[in-house]
Amino acid sequence: MMKKVILLCMCLALASCSRYYKNFNITGVELRHIVIADSLELGKDYYLLKFNINLCNPEIRFFSGGGIEPGLDGIYNNMEDLEIYDKTGRNITDLFKGWCMNNSGIITDGVDPFEVFSSPSISSFIESINSHDYQTRGTKVESYRIFYVNVNSSNKFVAKKIQFKNRIENVVEDTNVIYKVRW
Repeated sequence: MMKKVILLCMCLALASCSRYYKNFNITGVELRHIVIADSLELGKDYYLLKFNINLCNPEIRFFSGGGIEPGLDGIYNNMEDLEIYDKTGRNITDLFKGWCMNNSGIITDGVDPFEVFSSPSISSFIESINSHDYQTRGTKVESYRIFYVNVNSSNKFVAKKIQFKNRIENVVEDTNVIYKVRW
């Protein structure tokens, strides 16, 4: 009888084990040029920034419940700068602005709504990732971040390339769809 109880306890302990990923690495980046319903009147070009991640540093946890979000310890290696360039090759990263870090909302293209966060600037977003701030831990780092560039008739800066980890990617032009944001 004692062997059955021990065997049952061992089975329960093994069944309650789950793999948990403590950290993540950023493997890629996507920047989308979009149109928001009021962006034409406000003189702003809007962009959505999204990171692709790989989870890393797995560990086995007992009785964790299975509902713990992966990557809560933040990024594994500090993120290097990412840079955004216009069609002439000029670095326009500093022109990208956002709202305060606590802003989050829902953006929709009329079909699919998804969560969007904001950061005051690209550099402050990178700093928050490296310092493991709340909105940049776990799967939240994969959420879209909304940024804008002020434009007028004398300056029309349009992002064309984004450089990250010595790779240069094209900016996705998604200006055929008009998005709406709810804060």
